[in-house]
Amino acid sequence: MLDRAMRHHQSGDLRQAEALYLAILEQDPAQADALHLLGLIAHRSGEPEKAIELIGQAIRRRPTAVAFHSNLGEVLRVSGQLDAAVRKFEAALAIDPNFADAHGNLGAALQTLGQSAQAIGYLRTAVRLNPDFFEAYMNLGNALKDEGRFAEAAASLQQAVRVNPSAVEAHVNLGTVLTGLGQLQEARAHYQEAIRIRPGLLAAHMSLATLLKEENLFLEARDSYHRAFQIRHGGQLWNAPSFNEVRLERAQPIAEPIQTTRFELINMIEHIEYLIDKGKIDRSFAQMADQYRSVLQEVDPAIAQTELVTLTTEQATRIVDFHHQVIRYTDAPRVSACAVNEKLNFKDIERTYLSSSIAVVYFDNFLNSEALRQLRDFCLGSTIFFRRARAGVLQSYVGYGFDCSLLFQIVEELKQRFPQVLRNQVLGNMWIYRYPSEGEGVKAHTDNGSVTFNFWITPDDANLEPKRSGLVVYAKEQPLDWDWGRFNRDKDDPRVQREIGDFLASAKSVTIPYRENRAVLFHSNLFHRSDSFRFKDGYENRRMNITLLFGDRG
Repeated sequence: MLDRAMRHHQSGDLRQAEALYLAILEQDPAQADALHLLGLIAHRSGEPEKAIELIGQAIRRRPTAVAFHSNLGEVLRVSGQLDAAVRKFEAALAIDPNFADAHGNLGAALQTLGQSAQAIGYLRTAVRLNPDFFEAYMNLGNALKDEGRFAEAAASLQQAVRVNPSAVEAHVNLGTVLTGLGQLQEARAHYQEAIRIRPGLLAAHMSLATLLKEENLFLEARDSYHRAFQIRHGGQLWNAPSFNEVRLERAQPIAEPIQTTRFELINMIEHIEYLIDKGKIDRSFAQMADQYRSVLQEVDPAIAQTELVTLTTEQATRIVDFHHQVIRYTDAPRVSACAVNEKLNFKDIERTYLSSSIAVVYFDNFLNSEALRQLRDFCLGSTIFFRRARAGVLQSYVGYGFDCSLLFQIVEELKQRFPQVLRNQVLGNMWIYRYPSEGEGVKAHTDNGSVTFNFWITPDDANLEPKRSGLVVYAKEQPLDWDWGRFNRDKDDPRVQREIGDFLASAKSVTIPYRENRAVLFHSNLFHRSDSFRFKDGYENRRMNITLLFGDRG
């Protein structure tokens, strides 16, 4: 009966295998193999506690079974009990020092614990004992990459691809390592192979887009970023002719609570109504606005517009079928002439920046009228604002919808016109922030780049504070030994703000008032923040700034 159960197990018929294992245990409760294999089924079924108990019983029945110890260690590792997992793998190796699985699994556990150097030895032994051990090659490649040993990492990941050519994660990881080695053509081929195998693999599209961007192949990069955006936020509603013609079906229950802000709900309502009023979407989409409005009306109006709120299950159910899905997306194409204003003296602007005591310069009339109009139409007319900053602003980044063709044209022209500052700098990121009517905006921080280029696109008549509402740049850089991630990610944390405030207490600063089509060029590692602002209410009046980030912070 055990042989028959194992055949079902190996063929994937877990229900039949489980029934036979239970029948065996009814006859012999101490049957170690049945306990062990039943535990593996529990593990595959997402029941780690049951798996640990069953395999533990098997070990007590047969303490010298090396596979029992190794598999229990793997269950413990996957469930996050890493120290206990390490002890089990070590117990397996004490029984059989040549058991490849235990070497591989112990290496994986040590790598997860951040002990990559120690993991490498076990993983090398694993692949020596089993030259077709795919997971060990993968983990060895990643551990070597963590240690900065990129050539060795590439060799290990190439072996992983040899063992399992259809493993998309191996192609993506190998592409990343090859990119680090400067072997860009080879890296691109592996990203493209991963996409061929699994067209909807987000990581492959993003990695390919980043590589193409860094090669200044902006047209190709734009296509890959846009595909990533479609994977993230595409669906049946994308440019649908009518809301009534779309049959939205929820595939599964709501997995986790929806968190939002009053401002995000307000913006979605206003956006839908704006698109209807402009004739860009069918009036049937007003049903979506009504659903958002019904939720907004139940959120306490005393809560600040930018404060995070968690919707009830019932509230979430009303909007989950279309929340954070694209309703409308229309590319802003490249303009036939130059996008930037050719009348500007870019040589003088660059000279001023390079000679500035705090590496900052600003100038007006950055884009020509056609480019400014098309870019503003894109930002107002396309559904791209799916991310929130802790400051309450809505955001979009390249790969998250902020990837229109015109933006890449602007980048190309900037690199040409600022040769000393930008020509040799790689485009790092692009983003747009959309603000509520008034507030303090983004707190003091630095950018993870070398040069930041910022410009504003909302018309001046929306700004109720013409002498401010722009940007404050401090004449003080963030020390390179500071944890940049902490001081950027947690910049809204009062403790972090106190540290930054103390650091900037005696620093001089430059305040740059808001102007439509005004651009600011500054050194990314200078602390900067939004100036307090007050704009007219209404969808088209929201303050919007665009940022292009170039180079590396170091």
